[in-house]
Amino acid sequence: TNVTGLSFRLDELVAKQFELLVEISPKMARVAFFNFVARPGDTGESTAALLDQSARKAASNKGLKLVIVAANDVAGARTAFERLQRERVQGLVVASSGPTMHIRDEIVAGARRLRLPSISGLPAEFAETGGLATYGPNFLQSYRYAAKYVDLILKGAKPAEIPVEQMATFELVINLKTAKELGLTIPKTVLFRADRVIE
Repeated sequence: TNVTGLSFRLDELVAKQFELLVEISPKMARVAFFNFVARPGDTGESTAALLDQSARKAASNKGLKLVIVAANDVAGARTAFERLQRERVQGLVVASSGPTMHIRDEIVAGARRLRLPSISGLPAEFAETGGLATYGPNFLQSYRYAAKYVDLILKGAKPAEIPVEQMATFELVINLKTAKELGLTIPKTVLFRADRVIE
């Protein structure tokens, strides 16, 4: 009754990331989804399950075989990548979450070690540290936008009367250095849609 703010659909975001990854590397047949580990009974449990379900649906729609791994720490990430190496996956989609953000450097290192094209909904730092691409909300802009809510509330508005808004600004960042390292040519159709290209 007293909640307002910005929201976005994680499940729709995952589907779009799979779509972009296939557009970038259309020959892949086996893709991994890197999720976070939720504690049983924790509020994140339903989110993790929704993300897994979204990944299964997106992979199925693209005719891809899917491998799901999850980790919240560096040791778990290393174990996950050992499995991905055994499974011979050809691409990686990384869930947008606090735990995956915390270990993004290890995820990026693992993807580069296995030469996996990777995409995530994490902030642009994922691509800046060597991930192939990010597609997701512009978090910096959302933080600035949140100031509007704070201003309204401090001026006396009731949070329950301010509608929750869907985020409308999404950002696609492509790392061409990583693409070159992987021997990938990013299609012009993707580059033209990119908000930022790292060269």
